[in-house]
Amino acid sequence: MDHGHRRWPEPPYTRQADEENEETGSSSLPPPFPHNVTLLTADFSLPSQTSAPEPKYDIILALSVLKWIHITSHDAGITSFFQRCYRSLLPGGRLVLEIQPWSSYEKAVKKMGGGKEDVLGVLKVRPEQFGDVLGEAGFLRERVLEGGGLPRRIEVWKRT
Repeated sequence: MDHGHRRWPEPPYTRQADEENEETGSSSLPPPFPHNVTLLTADFSLPSQTSAPEPKYDIILALSVLKWIHITSHDAGITSFFQRCYRSLLPGGRLVLEIQPWSSYEKAVKKMGGGKEDVLGVLKVRPEQFGDVLGEAGFLRERVLEGGGLPRRIEVWKRT
């Protein structure tokens, strides 16, 4: 297990089905939702802690976290996060983002106190510029979801 990573266990029947397929030589389709979902928690703003190839995913959700990555790891951390997401997605995979407005950054650092207000002066990339950073990483914006009861705008980016 890598530092900062926690993999949720696979459902036992999935492993059992794989073992049965190996014994019979047959292959089967992946299990249906929700049994085909693996949850992983990791700090993608840091370089991988292993030399082993990282697993590839169909989708990565980053909801209500970009502001905190940016505040704590600065521009380098948010750029690294987007680049690592790109490397971790399968071709055609999706990155789903909730991008908080700059005003929420200001409120967050005020609540944090302890001189954290200075961090805003260090950040040169603003949330409205994330699209440029994502494009440089190789993503294409696929769609924007807003309204309809969503508290914030959700952006879906596709790995090329």
